[in-house]
Amino acid sequence: MKALFSIILFVLLSSAILAQQRFAFIHITTDDGVGLASNHVTSLYQDEKGFIWVGTANGLQRFDGSKFIQINTAKPGSDPLLYPRISQILPADSGKLILGMFILRQFGLFDPATFIYKKISLKPSRSIPASSEYRLWKDSNGEIYLNVQNFGILHLNKKENVFVEDHVFPIPNGWSVNLIGTYEDVANQRYWFGCDSGICIYDKKSRQMWYRGKNPANLPILDNPLLRDGITRIYIDHERKIWIFSYPEWGEGGQYRFCFDSTGSKSLKQDTIGLNHGPRKSAEYKHFYETNEGDLWIYGLNALLNYDKEAKRFDFIKSGTGDDNITIDYESVFQLLQDKDGNIWAATNQGIYYTAIGSTNSSVVNITYKNNDGLLAINDIIESADGNFLFASGRNGVDATDRFLNKIKIDWYTPAPPAAWTKTLKNATFEAWSLCRRSTGNIWAGCNSGVLMVRDMEKRNTEYFHPDVLNDSRIQYIAEDRSGQMWLATQGGRLVKYSNNAFEVVLDIGTIIYKIFFDKEGWLWLATRESGLYALDPVSGKIIQHYTVNGGTNSLYSNTGTDIEQLRNGLIVFAGGALHFIDKKSKKVFKVQYKDGLPSNTAIRLRMDKKGLLWII
Repeated sequence: MKALFSIILFVLLSSAILAQQRFAFIHITTDDGVGLASNHVTSLYQDEKGFIWVGTANGLQRFDGSKFIQINTAKPGSDPLLYPRISQILPADSGKLILGMFILRQFGLFDPATFIYKKISLKPSRSIPASSEYRLWKDSNGEIYLNVQNFGILHLNKKENVFVEDHVFPIPNGWSVNLIGTYEDVANQRYWFGCDSGICIYDKKSRQMWYRGKNPANLPILDNPLLRDGITRIYIDHERKIWIFSYPEWGEGGQYRFCFDSTGSKSLKQDTIGLNHGPRKSAEYKHFYETNEGDLWIYGLNALLNYDKEAKRFDFIKSGTGDDNITIDYESVFQLLQDKDGNIWAATNQGIYYTAIGSTNSSVVNITYKNNDGLLAINDIIESADGNFLFASGRNGVDATDRFLNKIKIDWYTPAPPAAWTKTLKNATFEAWSLCRRSTGNIWAGCNSGVLMVRDMEKRNTEYFHPDVLNDSRIQYIAEDRSGQMWLATQGGRLVKYSNNAFEVVLDIGTIIYKIFFDKEGWLWLATRESGLYALDPVSGKIIQHYTVNGGTNSLYSNTGTDIEQLRNGLIVFAGGALHFIDKKSKKVFKVQYKDGLPSNTAIRLRMDKKGLLWII
């Protein structure tokens, strides 16, 4: 079957914002002619021979100092490794590499000497939730572990090449380890775990797990009332200072960052100067990195910081566009690496950067701007009936601009949220994720904690709802069908219909629903996380079709997809890493991937314009 369609790829760059900056960055992109497969670079590792291995959205590559070599193998004795998104690279035994391809829920062992790749199976004793995310880590004994969000920790059985649930670390019942919350204190032979319910520490010598309520060593940090929940990251630096990041329930939203002395009893607020840059919700600090010289870096989402030893404060290196080899342009910094020459490499969503701090010829630049508002993540945008634009964000809630993008005041929060609501629910009204303009002209805004706001644009009045059927879950998407019924999709996986002034659960798939789409025939389609693509009858709620990676010749590239559209010829288009064109009559799936000419296996947004062109991000 042949289908004529136009594909246009947009690369969105953030606007130029500069901050105090002491480093000159060299930028490597796909446009430089050295073979980088994608500007979305998520992982880096340098082997003993000096080669830098790079994980990109279009597979594994090796950098030899002058060019990137694409690694894809299907040789005899090897499992296929064909352009998957490499989320993480860890060194394994005998010079081999552990590869994590989280979007595919796939892990494997790659031998750089033979180019043989072998998949590593997951064999937990119970089912892993479809919404779970993953993070690999390696301890000082060479043991490989896999943190699985909302599940637990799996351990690599090297003999059988399989991740198993052997309960090496007895995490307290009811506690959940954060995805990146693990730290090994080699000096004291202890493992620290940041959990949703606080901190727990496994003491290797006594083989005991210590935590609040079971603290035989009387560690002050375990009884600290500020650290009782929402712990996301723990790190102990070379000076034995303890760094902890969290999202506590007692807070006012956003991330909190702490530093304690080696005993955990004294807060070192002086050491956090410059760390809390801008509003708490503008960035997420995820990872620490210390160089061989003891320089401390922190990085993550909209975050790149370096500790200035002379000034005794953190410098926040803001994202800034430019071709001057000074600025670094990023939204996410996924990994930092110091190579054998002392240079710092950064894997970002805008390519690879490196700065030659190990050289006496390295450039030092100081540029200061006074804008401290921080970056604002926009989650959704719609146009109102009068031509103005409304923006949903996780920090400001709902804002508006006129058609020329000049900010205007709309008094969205008039009246204020119900006085009887808890602090969590009131805060949630400023954590907006989804917008929908109903045919009546009203604007629906979905928020965290199952909070729904409905704005009457003519009367300039906002109503607030907290339906029980949403189960306190984020409202990920809102859509209206052609009969005027409203549909809400939640992060927890519920599809809820609003009809005749009542909310009703139609389907509960147990994982994130990213998109609701109604096709020309009225079918309701759902793009999900790790559960594939669904088609439903909106009247009966019955599942008509369901596409997954296990569909044989009509399988999906990935069970995770974020957007859906329909071409003029009726084909359904599904963005699930690769592009999928689905003939719902024959149930045939046609995939377009990187190997077929797609610039990257990272399609996440689709839009059809009035001319019938398909736009892809």
